[in-house]
Amino acid sequence: MFKLFKKPEKTVQEEVTSFLQQEKERRKKAEVFLHMMLDVFPYVMEEVWGLSDNKIAVGDTVLFRVDTKVFYVLKNKSTNLDVLTLRGQAFWQSVQEIMNFAHDLLEDIQQREAGRNQLLFSMEQLTQRMKESSVGVQKPVQKTFARMEPQFLRASEN
Repeated sequence: MFKLFKKPEKTVQEEVTSFLQQEKERRKKAEVFLHMMLDVFPYVMEEVWGLSDNKIAVGDTVLFRVDTKVFYVLKNKSTNLDVLTLRGQAFWQSVQEIMNFAHDLLEDIQQREAGRNQLLFSMEQLTQRMKESSVGVQKPVQKTFARMEPQFLRASEN
């Protein structure tokens, strides 16, 4: 009697198939995120941080290289694996490291933006004060100097 109200259980094959289909969708979303970060990193490194380095450590095991625009996992000193070629747990751990770095990156950019906006505001105030002061009113006087000729040139004219 209780079996009538019980949902039929999925078979192992159905469970695995469902998981794999969902994993494909999750992987696509993660790859879109990684490609976005691959485009953002070089710009931020150069324009925001002023770095000209070719590589930067993103996490404990992930490295970003500007020349190749690739995230690498450091397997050992001689082997680096492209994060996008990884599968399973290694891939997701690398994505997590990149996400953690992206959070820190976003906070850093927001702090820099606030600091630079404050700097510009202070600069505008100082410029206004300079214009209002006697220093700002005076314009530099162009001085003309008499042309000075070396002594030996004057002697040769006589």
